[in-house]
Amino acid sequence: MMRQNPSVELTPDGGPGQVKVGIPEALVQQADDGAVRIKYEAANPFAPDIAKDPPWPMANDPWTGNSDLVFTPGADGVRVDGTRTDYPSMAVYQDFPDGSSRTVLIDPATAGNSSGPMVNLPQHHEIGSGGEAFAPFDTGGWNPDCDVRIPLPWTEFGFTADPPLVPSTPSPPGVTPV
Repeated sequence: MMRQNPSVELTPDGGPGQVKVGIPEALVQQADDGAVRIKYEAANPFAPDIAKDPPWPMANDPWTGNSDLVFTPGADGVRVDGTRTDYPSMAVYQDFPDGSSRTVLIDPATAGNSSGPMVNLPQHHEIGSGGEAFAPFDTGGWNPDCDVRIPLPWTEFGFTADPPLVPSTPSPPGVTPV
């Protein structure tokens, strides 16, 4: 499940005004070992369109909260690696079937004040092993026609009433997925 917290526009006297909720965009991949890669972007619904799609030279640095994260299952629970913007703060929790939960990650914003979005949205940092976690996804599929590795396919997030399915990929000849 993915949701975006509401944004509140302040009135001229500093009080709460109009409230809007943005719709985050997300893609997901899954590796044979159960690891899941999620790339997402969440824009402030009050921000001008140029913040989400800036011109060159900022074209690769939109002013949105975005991350490229890998969630890898393990004996003690899930691990999170990847990259994310320096703002806003991020928290990841894992719930277990017995009703217990654990905190997986608390990553506070670099600046937790009103300058945070302006200064930190275009900036990124690594979590855990950082971008090294992307390797199984970037070369995880197999093209049987050309006998070469290809990136795993991406699946867009959908709605709970009609959830998408992440496609499986063929394994290289002679390799059985675990």
